Amino acid sequence: MGDERPAGANAASADGGWPATGVGPMPPPSASEYLIQCRYCGSVPAASVTYRAHRGMILIMQFRRIEGPFCRSCGLEAFRRMTSDTMLQGWWGAISFWITPVILLMNVALRHRVAGLAPPGPSPHGDSRPSDGPGAPLFARPAAIAAMVIFVLLVVLATTR
Repeated sequence: MGDERPAGANAASADGGWPATGVGPMPPPSASEYLIQCRYCGSVPAASVTYRAHRGMILIMQFRRIEGPFCRSCGLEAFRRMTSDTMLQGWWGAISFWITPVILLMNVALRHRVAGLAPPGPSPHGDSRPSDGPGAPLFARPAAIAAMVIFVLLVVLATTR
């Protein structure tokens, strides 16, 4: 018997692709439809990244995360804030001592996804504001400096006995 379908009822298109609908081909999406906006300032381009932080508290611990998408400036600020917090607060527990390096390495591994983005620009949809900037570099932040001082003191104490 053959293929006897009414015209337009899931009949394949001439090129064998999507079913024919009687409507001409869809135009390709514009470039702005592919752009992801920063969740904080609305700038483009942005990358979907999740940074994590860990806080050890001797007997308990706390995990935190901040999810994107982020533009370059907001993403670097989030990376620097979460990483510096973990550098200072992450080590204070038996299990936390081993979890903290993993969290730090995860953040460092994800940093390139936002650091490699073009400078933030206005959204083509018009709903963005200027970014506040990436803030102070990681090792110029008070929490990171305090973590380094504590680490050096512990190393000095451990090697002078």
